[in-house]
Amino acid sequence: MKKILFGFLICGIAPVLVSSCKKEKKLDCNSAAKKVVDAAQVYGTNINPANCKTYKAALQEYFETDCFTGLGAEEKAAYQSMLTSLTCD
Repeated sequence: MKKILFGFLICGIAPVLVSSCKKEKKLDCNSAAKKVVDAAQVYGTNINPANCKTYKAALQEYFETDCFTGLGAEEKAAYQSMLTSLTCD
């Protein structure tokens, strides 16, 4: 189940990560996106609670930035719900 959720999050967020950054905040958006991608790669290769928590924190931080644009309130709520359901135990 974790692998499916992980794959869904990566596939769903990747286009947003690549296309949603504003020019004036490009560096900040790229840093946040890189942090998510790096954490996802580590978690994907070594699934354990510590890596899960790091990945989840990176996603949450990214969701809280101005970079996560282009989605409606319902879509953002769905991503937040998926993130909340990602258990790291």
